[in-house]
Amino acid sequence: MAFKNDTDDIRESRSIPVIMKLKEEGADIVAYDPKAVDSMKRLIQDIEYCPTAADALRGADACIVMTEWPEFSELDEEFDRMRSRVIIEGRRILSCRDIEGICW
Repeated sequence: MAFKNDTDDIRESRSIPVIMKLKEEGADIVAYDPKAVDSMKRLIQDIEYCPTAADALRGADACIVMTEWPEFSELDEEFDRMRSRVIIEGRRILSCRDIEGICW
């Protein structure tokens, strides 16, 4: 949710319009960020925030990776917790096995 890794700064974060549009379309949002959760909670209260990436992936239909947190590049079997394996990876940091996703 932070605009870049190693910060809690959400100013001009691309995740904000993505979250707002998904909410507008009726999606249930479950989010995780190592540092920016408290900052985002002040702006957007009505989504679920998780303490870990693994928790956020549990039962998910899709995953969007928008920030280059080093821990995201280490995700692998955590994606097996998803209901559907649709992964939109905007930073090209995932290195896990057998990943099929969309990069922009």
